[in-house]
Amino acid sequence: EILDKISRKANEQITADGNSENMNVLCTAPINNLINKYSDEMPVTVIIGAKGAGKTFLYKQMLRNIDWKSFCAHLKQNEEKGVKEGNFIPVLASKNFKEWTVLLDACINEANLIKDANVSRSIYADNIQLINSKLNKENDWFTFWNNLLVHSFNEKYTDMDQLNTFLEKTNIRIVFIMDGLEESFTNTTNSEVQQQAIQVLCQDVVSNIVLKYPNIGLIVFMRHDLVQNSIKVNLEQFEQTYQKVSLRWSTEEALRLVAWIVEQAAPEYIQNDVSMDKASKEVIDDVLLRLWGKKLG
Repeated sequence: EILDKISRKANEQITADGNSENMNVLCTAPINNLINKYSDEMPVTVIIGAKGAGKTFLYKQMLRNIDWKSFCAHLKQNEEKGVKEGNFIPVLASKNFKEWTVLLDACINEANLIKDANVSRSIYADNIQLINSKLNKENDWFTFWNNLLVHSFNEKYTDMDQLNTFLEKTNIRIVFIMDGLEESFTNTTNSEVQQQAIQVLCQDVVSNIVLKYPNIGLIVFMRHDLVQNSIKVNLEQFEQTYQKVSLRWSTEEALRLVAWIVEQAAPEYIQNDVSMDKASKEVIDDVLLRLWGKKLG
């Protein structure tokens, strides 16, 4: 019976898109680093990860929590719950968004409660079409990305300066989030236009927001191969900048994930008072030995 529960839970979690259940998040080191680094400010960062590292899953958890402060409080399980700030604006989403339009709709509806906000119900899909129409043309990508972000909040704003001025005056902060870029940028290996588009977004646009717009956050979920293909100068330095929030799974974290999934599926199987996300290596080892036996465990 316990094995059946674990099997069902594990199968549900194979893809972020297929998981409609409100699943908790295992706070790995990169996620902890992310929420600790931006505990007092809006996040402006690129979250790099290989396929399957958990980018879309994390994006989905942000949608669930509606805004940055609620997301941090949920993950930290602390006393700040109830504080709302930094509404997420889903600028781009994975093309599998049909599986979780309810989350996207709820996030957009909440954002539209902000005075002057006019976020389209289909903004994340409309933006994919806009990007696809520009993919094979030379572009001023810096202007393109800035306009895409600003118009995602309200098309009446002409540039980032104008939007930031409004946010400053009204004491509001927002966070643009982008996932699924690899579904449009499929040829960064050979296309210089696509390489330039990714490079400008990850370096120029991000740096500009950090320097000039404290009321605006931006989280770009970026697959590792797109970064490697597109950033030709100082790639190592770029990766080093975002290393602490990059979604990489160490051996210890991968094993902790197994024990944690077991705990989520069948808490009665865990013979310990400590939660698996905080348990010592010895406790994790004990759970896996009982689960897998000595030869594998």
